[in-house]
Amino acid sequence: MTEIPVPGITRTEGVCGGRPCIAGTRICVTDIVTAVQLKYSRDEIA
Repeated sequence: MTEIPVPGITRTEGVCGGRPCIAGTRICVTDIVTAVQLKYSRDEIA
């Protein structure tokens, strides 16, 4: 699978199990997507 670079998203072995994260944090992209799907507000997610 070819990875497409996305500004602000990084993927590092050993950080969050290698899952994509917000650059400079340990916040996984999947956590944010899940919160949006569960109808959390932007303030609650932040």
